[in-house]
Amino acid sequence: MLNQTEYIYGVHCGDSDCYACGTQRYNCEELDNLDMKTAIYPGTFDPITFGHIDVIKKALKIFDKVIVAISHGENKKYLFDSEERLSIVKKALFSDLKFDKKRIKIICFKSLTTDICKKNKSNIILRGLRAVSDFEYEFQLAGMNRK
Repeated sequence: MLNQTEYIYGVHCGDSDCYACGTQRYNCEELDNLDMKTAIYPGTFDPITFGHIDVIKKALKIFDKVIVAISHGENKKYLFDSEERLSIVKKALFSDLKFDKKRIKIICFKSLTTDICKKNKSNIILRGLRAVSDFEYEFQLAGMNRK
């Protein structure tokens, strides 16, 4: 079991069958031995994209359950309000793609992501990476969450 909230990035390297996890790396066999049942995937999902769906598909291969946590910050302007985003994500995952409703929970939240992790007894936060700058930003967040 990991001691604190860790970041397992939603990018699979393909060649070496490993996933980046903050400053540590776990191969698939090591991940199987860790007690990681539920992963939290926070984001605005404004709107959900194929990249988001790819991260969810990959996460379902590793974790028993994925919680898609749709954030709603007051200081941000959104294309869709939180209820619309919730509806769009549900339709995309359950109606269109036929994902297993027993393994995916979709919620809206206004609190800190770490509060969602504590509430759901999860120590895994999934994040997608598009560029090197995304990794640098997420690496800083992982460091702050460890404190």
